[in-house]
Amino acid sequence: MKLSKALLLTALTLVSAEKLEYVGVNESCGEFGEGELPGIYNKHYIYPSIDSIKTTIEQGMNVFRINFRWERFQHELFGEFNEFDITEYKKVVDATTAEGATVILDPHNYARYNNNLIGSEEVPIEAFVDFWTKLAEIFKDNEKVWFGLVNEPHDMETDDWFKAARAAVDGIRATGAKNNILIPGNGWTGAWSWGKEAWYGEANADVALRYFSSEDENILFEVHQYFDSDYSGSKATCVQVPCQNNFKEFVEWLKTNNLKGWVGEIGGLADSQCKSCIEEVIEYLQENRDVIKGVQWWAAGPWWGHNVLSIEPNAEKAFPEQMAWLKPYLPGPSELTEVPTFVNEKVYCKGCEVTGTGGDGSFWGWEDEKSCEIDKETCGYNNDDGSVDTPVDTPAVEKIYCKGCEVTGTGGDGSLWGWEDEKSCEIDITTCKIGNNATDDNINNGEKLEYVGVNESCGEFGEGELPGIYNKHYIYPSIDSIKTTIEQGMNVFRINFRWERFQHELFGEFNEFDITEYKKVVDATTAEGATVILDPHNYARYKNNLIGSEEVPIEAFVDFWTKLAEIFKDNEKVWFGLVNEPHDMETDDWFKIARAAVDGIRATGAKNNILIPGNGWTGAWSWGKEAWYGEANADVSLRYFSSEDENILFEVHQYFDTDYSGSKATCVQVPCQNNFKEFVEWLKTNNLKGWVGEIGGLANSQCKSCIEEVIEYLQENRDVIKGVQWWAAGPWWGHNILSIEPNAEKAFPEQMAWLKPYLPGPSELTEVPTFINKKVYCKGCEVTGTGGDGSFWGWEDEKSCEIDKKTCGYNDNTPIENPPVVEKTYCKGCEVTGTGGDGSLWGWEDEKSCEIDVAACKIGEEPTEPSTEATCKFEALGYKCCSHCVSYLEDEDGLWGVENGEWCGISDECIKGYDECWSNKFGYPCCDTCDVFLTDESGDWGVKDLDWCGIPSTCKSN
Repeated sequence: MKLSKALLLTALTLVSAEKLEYVGVNESCGEFGEGELPGIYNKHYIYPSIDSIKTTIEQGMNVFRINFRWERFQHELFGEFNEFDITEYKKVVDATTAEGATVILDPHNYARYNNNLIGSEEVPIEAFVDFWTKLAEIFKDNEKVWFGLVNEPHDMETDDWFKAARAAVDGIRATGAKNNILIPGNGWTGAWSWGKEAWYGEANADVALRYFSSEDENILFEVHQYFDSDYSGSKATCVQVPCQNNFKEFVEWLKTNNLKGWVGEIGGLADSQCKSCIEEVIEYLQENRDVIKGVQWWAAGPWWGHNVLSIEPNAEKAFPEQMAWLKPYLPGPSELTEVPTFVNEKVYCKGCEVTGTGGDGSFWGWEDEKSCEIDKETCGYNNDDGSVDTPVDTPAVEKIYCKGCEVTGTGGDGSLWGWEDEKSCEIDITTCKIGNNATDDNINNGEKLEYVGVNESCGEFGEGELPGIYNKHYIYPSIDSIKTTIEQGMNVFRINFRWERFQHELFGEFNEFDITEYKKVVDATTAEGATVILDPHNYARYKNNLIGSEEVPIEAFVDFWTKLAEIFKDNEKVWFGLVNEPHDMETDDWFKIARAAVDGIRATGAKNNILIPGNGWTGAWSWGKEAWYGEANADVSLRYFSSEDENILFEVHQYFDTDYSGSKATCVQVPCQNNFKEFVEWLKTNNLKGWVGEIGGLANSQCKSCIEEVIEYLQENRDVIKGVQWWAAGPWWGHNILSIEPNAEKAFPEQMAWLKPYLPGPSELTEVPTFINKKVYCKGCEVTGTGGDGSFWGWEDEKSCEIDKKTCGYNDNTPIENPPVVEKTYCKGCEVTGTGGDGSLWGWEDEKSCEIDVAACKIGEEPTEPSTEATCKFEALGYKCCSHCVSYLEDEDGLWGVENGEWCGISDECIKGYDECWSNKFGYPCCDTCDVFLTDESGDWGVKDLDWCGIPSTCKSN
């Protein structure tokens, strides 16, 4: 085995030089409404969204086949081009090529005009030549525009087609255009039938050479290929296997004749069978990139949302799953390393107002600033057999109009259109004093809770290390992540910390470093318009001693809160959460303490909202019960508080697993809403207000239904319930199964999508891009921080990642006492704004904390890199043995892993262990049970200790 000793893990991915030069998508929408020609713009057809194309370019696609109908450009043969359509279309083409991408012009006409074949008496070849010479004159000076002669000629003689193609090419060249020209094959342009004399007559491979040769410059021969039983792409299967074989005859023909080829359409359903097929095909095409110039997916477009082949992105820049298959093959350039995805199911409009008609007769509306399909049956636009009533009396609707009045074109129905924000919009002829009236339709948020948010959990980490070292034992939240969450519509953040970090000694002054760092996050969050709840996550304790004990007198708690209130009282968006989850104390003792703290806060003049949690872990389900913790919260709280206390909220938490703790991956306390009923009735009876400070659940259908049921119940009782918050998020929560921390691409774990419909906003985003929240390890081993659970963390690609302890040789079950000193990411400057608990110096740049490089700033010495040593039988090949069992490659020498950026050999002991626990191969333990929560290409996954685990092979045999 010959491998570079310096080879990094990233070398396991495709090298750009091995990729096809072009990979892209068909933008399908301009050809819609073929039964309504020329048709009405935005009713029968539309042109693509420039924003969607830009989003797709950001992922690395670089070529777009933009479809239209010949009949819309030329209402009559040999006529001048229709100004509206050529203008709208050219705007999209120009905007796309301005982004550096290539555009293929595609008259999606099947070698016909008004259903008459090119070359017939009705449509002479000269008409086709006239059309293309006019179009070439418009675009010939843009080298990024290519000319696709027509889509999928069929049911004609092959010789007739190539004769027409030759004439069109000659007409184009006569204009002086040197642009690339794509010549599709006859017989629906199939790759599989290129060399066959089939139903369509003579083979494309034979006839094409009568009219074209390698002396024709800038010519590409185009094929399309689907993999279902009849090669049509109309069925949800990929059975034409091996899939690459469908292209071999075409590829060999290109090589033999020194020609170049183009794959204009491929596609497949989002399943594992089609995924393997598509990957196999693209890798084969890459291997033959000497003759294959590029490949394009079918399809995308603004009216393709729910189609099983669509890769149209949504407003949050997430894509259907198939885009993630294509990502490794995209030639770029792209700064994005992953594709946020969503489940591409049909989404119907809430209402019945029709603003457009799809090419398949579907009706479309416009709600929440995005297109949605009209449910014909619900809205009464269907006959009993499901067909559309003819004619349909489309209702008048409220539309989204241009902000201004500048007219750039006229629609086929006489409507006036403008161009704003790089997309077409209709002119409001009333506002512009030209005609009829229309108004905007806004979302009614009146039924939502006033506040919905999340717990930012990280400042309380490292409770065994108090006060601890910043960025090692604990950290404060990422402002960028909070802003991303606010963009989705969350508006309240409970930001956790430890009392002991703010006050190193009772009654002492606040530690300047921690209160400064914490306040930066609070101030930045409220500056975005969101509310912050201060949360000393201490369980009514200080250094494990109960408040009210001899060690921690009530006066110390009052002192703490009066100091904290003085700092934040002038910010009305800051609320005071007295403490997290009091437990194992007398209920009367707790509310006595709470009363004293509230009085102390009010004595400072602070009028901020104050949250008072219940005793006994603050459970909603036990609010009215005399339980293990003593007297019921419902009874004792009324001894100390009443409706005369202003700005007081009583706080509960609720989980739905067997013991209400949130530590298990189930939601079995059903009906879930019943856990809150006693608390809600108590609030109403006593004219009080409540707050649900924590809820959560695993990403499965059982918990999804539970959470939705709960929030809807709370919404129904929003007269007494002020808000609800998810548990949890934070920069060190990445792989936890309850986390909704966004990643660097602004995608979230699935649960955030559950919450989206209930978020009060404001938000311009209508959907949540999601990712599967499995553990993502760093590529390297440089430790920059330690999580509260003893995990090690690094910083790569401008985001946090967890260190794979096994891979990096830190594989003890307990944290190592002295993590290696490593190269860190330091501040760019030397301005010190705080001091860490270990004496480290910290600054504030780009709205986040950073450590001062004391060497560069002439205050100390630079850190050094770690080193590791290992010997084994693989040294005979010049490599070490891995200190872990995670394999990435297999060849004749055995299994190989990666460690510290170099290849290492997997030991025989590891390989034996794979038989017992297959998931060890990927760095995960085996599960203790057979409960499956997720299935992917690796296998079946369960949950163990709130992390992923592999379902043992023994489960399948049971």
